[in-house]
Amino acid sequence: MAIFSRRTLQRLIDENTRFLQPNQIEAHVAALNRAGDQSLSFEWEIVLLNCLSKLGDVRHEPPLGGRTKLDVLFRSRRELAHGFAADIATVYEGGREERNPLHMIEEALLRRVRKAGLDPDRFGIRAEGELRGGKGRRVMDLKLPPRKDIESLFDAEFKAFLASCKVEAGVPHEFKRNSSEVEIEISYDPARPYFSMSYPSFDVAYSATRNPIFNAMVRKADQLRDANAPPPYGVMLCGADVRLRPSRMGSSIETYDAPKIIQHFLKQKPWIAFVLAIESDDTPYRFGAPLRTEISSWLYLQEATPSEIVQETLRCLEAIQKLVPPPVNSGTNALNYLRGKRPREGQSFYGSLQMTESTIRISSRGLVELLAGRVSQEAFLRRHSFGNGQPSTFEIMLRRGKTLVGVEIQKEADRDDDWLIFHFAPPDPAITKFRADAMREDPKGRSSD
Repeated sequence: MAIFSRRTLQRLIDENTRFLQPNQIEAHVAALNRAGDQSLSFEWEIVLLNCLSKLGDVRHEPPLGGRTKLDVLFRSRRELAHGFAADIATVYEGGREERNPLHMIEEALLRRVRKAGLDPDRFGIRAEGELRGGKGRRVMDLKLPPRKDIESLFDAEFKAFLASCKVEAGVPHEFKRNSSEVEIEISYDPARPYFSMSYPSFDVAYSATRNPIFNAMVRKADQLRDANAPPPYGVMLCGADVRLRPSRMGSSIETYDAPKIIQHFLKQKPWIAFVLAIESDDTPYRFGAPLRTEISSWLYLQEATPSEIVQETLRCLEAIQKLVPPPVNSGTNALNYLRGKRPREGQSFYGSLQMTESTIRISSRGLVELLAGRVSQEAFLRRHSFGNGQPSTFEIMLRRGKTLVGVEIQKEADRDDDWLIFHFAPPDPAITKFRADAMREDPKGRSSD
């Protein structure tokens, strides 16, 4: 859907019917089908409840007679006497987009990429930033052109960059702007699975309490105290477009990253025994390296008073990360996807292409869309070539005299598309010249070399 594939979420919804009430399942489904920003909160709730159900007994919003409802009442399968009560909080920034018009640059870039007949998923943006302002008022500003000058970024040099991407579609390319005020890089990589953006967080907190992470935890702490649940209490903190991982900034900068904010929160709320922070984020960008999205988590324990967390509960909390299904997006990219044109469809492999001497691999959904008439033959063949004006991969196989010997479906359980792999024979005398050395080829379509 957004962070996790729709197939993954549907599988978890089905599994969750074993321990959730029908009205709770219906509430989750309705929230996901709205496909708005808040859908991420329900994705995380579905996923974490499912993970906990594999570790023990989990109850969602149990009737405990309190003034508030509890997200999680958990008891370990190994030791039923041990567990915890917790609330799940997903953190959104919703902050300084206006001052940092990165998404305007993204939209302008994608318009030009599509107009050039290139695949937007193969592109990425990397922007640098600079801390500005006096003590106590510092903010991170990305080094981008002002809104009024965005169009000037896409000059003749940029057009030459796009031309290179078309002519040499199989190799990576870079376009850079480096000055005292602007530092941005646009990259093309044929191996990149989705469009990506990398930039310093411009929503870094400069107060331990005036930030969305602290506010989200405080709301949940108060709800936990009013839920009439047995201790220990915890907050399960999930990231949307707010980073929960430790900051890479030097200690000389007076900022508050998630660990500092969480530790301050635990000092302020001694009845909270733990905070489990978990997020989906992209691996650090390296030019030419494939982009990966991974789940990370961090567990913080109360230190002000003797902890009520026993070893078995610690084991369960630490096991959650390994049970989370593979993500398809970071939180930030998930929000961008939900705000796009087709938020109620999972991401397709359409446009991704792999060709060897004897195989072509394409999107299963892409082929069905062609057969249904949703995609024109011209657009389909353009997506399955190595650049504008180049023959499609299927045309290349025909020119080599190769015909089909089989088609394989490669299923992807945690993605929203499958791969179709077309297997081709050696040159077929039906469409090519007779050869004296035909027996040197493997009859299954593989070269004897």
